[in-house]
Amino acid sequence: MQLPDSAPTVKSLRSGLSFTIQEIEQTLVQSKIFCMASGQIGNDLKLFFYAQLADKSGYFLIETVVNQQTRVISAHLKSTRTDLNAAFINGNFFKGFVNFL
Repeated sequence: MQLPDSAPTVKSLRSGLSFTIQEIEQTLVQSKIFCMASGQIGNDLKLFFYAQLADKSGYFLIETVVNQQTRVISAHLKSTRTDLNAAFINGNFFKGFVNFL
């Protein structure tokens, strides 16, 4: 099953803040968003997350790139519930990054 693509959402991170992949993962798990893979390539932290709606009516897959040099986070979302993409990415997902934005 191929999931529809959405345009990436891009946000700036606060300057002077340092964090680890583990800190990002621990923060998002509180919003029931789980990391399935992560790593660092050059200045980019790459994280792949998944989440399921509480009523089990949809799934979300999020490819996230955090550029540590430019202090920009880019999140690319795929889901089975495209009607909820904007609410999920701007609500649940970035709410988990509130300590870093």
